[in-house]
Amino acid sequence: MAKKILTPQQRRAFSRRQAAAKMKKGEPAASEAKVTPMKKAAPMKKAAPMKKAAPMKKMAAMKKAAPMKKAAPVRRAAPAKKAAPMRKAAPPKQAAPQQETILADEIIEYEKVTLTFSGTAATVMLNRPKKKNACSPELNQDMCEAFDEIERHGDIKAIVITGAGDAFCCGMDLKKFFLEPMTESPERVKEVNREVFYWMRSIEESEAVTIASINGHCFGHGINMVALCDIAITVEDNLFGLSEVNFGVLPAGGTTWGVINNFNRKQGLYYSLTGETFSGKESVELGLCNKAVPKAQLAAETERIVQNIVNKNPITLTAIKKTYERTKDMTWWEAVDYENAKAYELTFFQGQQGWITEGLPQFRDKEYKPGLGAYDMKKKR
Repeated sequence: MAKKILTPQQRRAFSRRQAAAKMKKGEPAASEAKVTPMKKAAPMKKAAPMKKAAPMKKMAAMKKAAPMKKAAPVRRAAPAKKAAPMRKAAPPKQAAPQQETILADEIIEYEKVTLTFSGTAATVMLNRPKKKNACSPELNQDMCEAFDEIERHGDIKAIVITGAGDAFCCGMDLKKFFLEPMTESPERVKEVNREVFYWMRSIEESEAVTIASINGHCFGHGINMVALCDIAITVEDNLFGLSEVNFGVLPAGGTTWGVINNFNRKQGLYYSLTGETFSGKESVELGLCNKAVPKAQLAAETERIVQNIVNKNPITLTAIKKTYERTKDMTWWEAVDYENAKAYELTFFQGQQGWITEGLPQFRDKEYKPGLGAYDMKKKR
């Protein structure tokens, strides 16, 4: 049977008639029944997640994660302030003459210390000339940072320690290092002591050769620094002194140890007990310093020694330092064992630039005279 096809107008008329018939019976119209589910499934409520995932909140997250704040390298990588040679290039005020001949590769300016790298040498300058380079907590913090930076550098063979102005170091700043911390708290006293011993230990344990270039007067803790260094050059008319006894305390913080390991007993006790001063020339006689030179020659003599050191094999330099310190209290046979063990160790670590692979062959070929200079480490066979 063929199905009758209604036109749109006929379908709408038919629907109206059906709706009217149902209304008479009390049934809801089809149009009403269709509208009702629209209220239940109101898409507006289901579409509410649009508010949760509103792009504005995501944009806010973008602000939090904005790399401009986290990775702002401008502030972090601004060693232009520290390393800018412009600040160091105008030192008429403090320019210690011993620094004039050093050609710097990099200069780092801390608040109270200046660190200079030149090839495989580093110079640490105490930079508190108005206070005679006395060690304050701020200076000690800068010294800690400077020695950490030297350690990070990694290939330093010689470290020069000197002072700005007319003093090398005139000891501890009594007000800032003792009086103020003691009135604050015992913890503050421990803190300032921890900092000074940190960088002093860095000198004592350094694998590089440490050289004190004593540009001016040196008292108390300054003598402690000089005593820890491997080599010390001073100006002839500098004044030195163990002044601790004059304000009622003993030379502490390692200073008495430094006196014992550099002076003979009678002289060490004499200057510790009397507090009398001695000159740069006398410091050589007492064993504290290696050389005393006129002030005008200090820079050149320091640089000459530095160049001598940096042309040596660094593994050999470190081995000599360690062997000297370890064997001085051994018996002769104990020292023989230790020295030979160190010699075999450095032979292994020297590799292709060692005394067996280069030093002896260059001597055999008459390329250098060991009594007058070192072999060429840069040469490879």
